[in-house]
Amino acid sequence: MRIILRWIGSFLLLIVSLSAQAQSGFIPQEVWSNINPATGLPSDYVLNTRGEKLFGTIIRSYNFADYDQVDFEHNGKIKSYLPSDLQAFGLESGMFFISKKLPGSEVLEFVQVVLSGRLQLNSRKGKYYLDNGTDIQELRSFYSVQNNPGTPRKRNIKLYISILKINTAGVCGAALVDMIERSQLNEQDFIRILAQYHSCENLPFQIHVEKIPFFRLSPIIGVGVGTPAINTLSSDLGTASQIDNPLAFHIYGGLRFHSFRKSPRLSLDLGVEYTSMTSIWQVSQPKSNRLMIGSQEFNQKSMYIPFGVNYSVLNKNGIDLYVGVLAGLMYNKIESSVGQVDYTFFDLKETQLLERSFLEIDSSLLLPGVKIGVNYPANKRNSFFAEIQGTYAKPLYTVNVLGFTQAEYSATAVSLRIGFKL
Repeated sequence: MRIILRWIGSFLLLIVSLSAQAQSGFIPQEVWSNINPATGLPSDYVLNTRGEKLFGTIIRSYNFADYDQVDFEHNGKIKSYLPSDLQAFGLESGMFFISKKLPGSEVLEFVQVVLSGRLQLNSRKGKYYLDNGTDIQELRSFYSVQNNPGTPRKRNIKLYISILKINTAGVCGAALVDMIERSQLNEQDFIRILAQYHSCENLPFQIHVEKIPFFRLSPIIGVGVGTPAINTLSSDLGTASQIDNPLAFHIYGGLRFHSFRKSPRLSLDLGVEYTSMTSIWQVSQPKSNRLMIGSQEFNQKSMYIPFGVNYSVLNKNGIDLYVGVLAGLMYNKIESSVGQVDYTFFDLKETQLLERSFLEIDSSLLLPGVKIGVNYPANKRNSFFAEIQGTYAKPLYTVNVLGFTQAEYSATAVSLRIGFKL
């Protein structure tokens, strides 16, 4: 009997907390908690219009910040819910959403609850709303053109400042005036203002994103191998002047910023890459009265500091396919043997030998590139990744035989990399 009464009490609490409060006010933990009583672990859940809280899996590729429909798997069955079908739902990560009508809309929408209390802070598609239980107002700013004498001026009207001042009016609100006036149109400033207001007024409140990071940071390490295609940009030495395409080896380490709460498809890479390769420059220039033949072997060592932006295009069964762009500074050094160039003059029947370094490399340059990669999950936090990366350096090498630049070469490097995201 006690269990039945407790269940009925929880049922009424769920209904009252989300309906009688006109979508505002402090939301009890029984509503927003994502802990499944059956397992004691965080889980996705939905709260239907009958007040039933069901735990299961919300089918999704990413932890999006906005939803128009929820596909929920429960007891092996999948059911789709619209905002009119649910009072609320939550994700394993802690994100919490309720159904409500926003200003300018006549239909219910899934709105993320950032902070709940007497004043509720909501978010939807990059916009923020303040719900005081009676009205829902968008926290926004806009530019107004003022036709002053002379050149018209644009003025930023911060409407959200007035809204916050009005809704926090009183002794506690007066103490927050300076903070409100200095605030920017962002989530953290709004949370800080509303949290201090509720604390000052001794009102219960809950920050629903407190344990959800804006992004996650993971170390990445990897190795790679590739073959740069070294092409002639210009040459006075004939078409037989070339640098053999070598095999290059790469070691990479860095940090990946990923799982952004507002942009889950986006990730950023910052790292350092070491490259080593050995190749040879060769020239053969026959003319009517002479023949020039030469070569120089060299070992190139490079340090590349790239910054990359990745965008996930497909995520299925934990396998994530992404594309990206990158750019960074590359520092180069070559160690070479003494080069040799033979000049044979046919009319004089004479051969001259030059022995020195003929090849030079640009010591530092900006190196752009693109890549495509895939992440394979190893466990809940770690994953393997494989990437195909291409970069372009122009010009990278120059050749000086007769005291001036006589050939320039670019390098288009394509490499395969494998590694771990820890």
